[in-house]
Amino acid sequence: GMLKAVDNEDELAGIIGHEIGHNVFGHMPKTVTRQLFWMKGITKIKTATEAETALDALLEAYRKNQFSAFGESLLGFSRTDELQADKAGFYNMYKAGYNPEYLKSYFKRDVSRSKEDLGEDYDSMQFLIFLLGSHPPAEQRLTALKWESNWIKMPPKTEQNKNGSFEAMKKRVSKM
Repeated sequence: GMLKAVDNEDELAGIIGHEIGHNVFGHMPKTVTRQLFWMKGITKIKTATEAETALDALLEAYRKNQFSAFGESLLGFSRTDELQADKAGFYNMYKAGYNPEYLKSYFKRDVSRSKEDLGEDYDSMQFLIFLLGSHPPAEQRLTALKWESNWIKMPPKTEQNKNGSFEAMKKRVSKM
């Protein structure tokens, strides 16, 4: 789905840079550790077998309680992780020679789509997403990226990488 959503290679570089940020900052292991502690009271794991048993217990706890992830959303850890990964994606793509303007354009399109889909309900839905969503609202993410643009020499807004391989991939994905 993500490959269909990006319009150009620079946007794809921003998304991949964002995911690399999650990995570098260890967001997933930190989240699982928090959840093991909160939901199961597990504070130490010494062996691979203990880790497997603990993860099985955590999955079972999620199956029994459909609202268990709700607490994590309310506390905002995942939203903070997303903003941190956005910032990493912005700088990762910049350092790799891609134009960070296109990560911003990706979020601008997301805001436009949401406004079009939700119409008059857009503002109230954004408030709910801000309070309860696992990801920050796209407008908040866009504002954070605009702030980061102040600290580097940004390339011209229209400058982008053009690659025949990317265009071929987009054609293949569009047929799926």
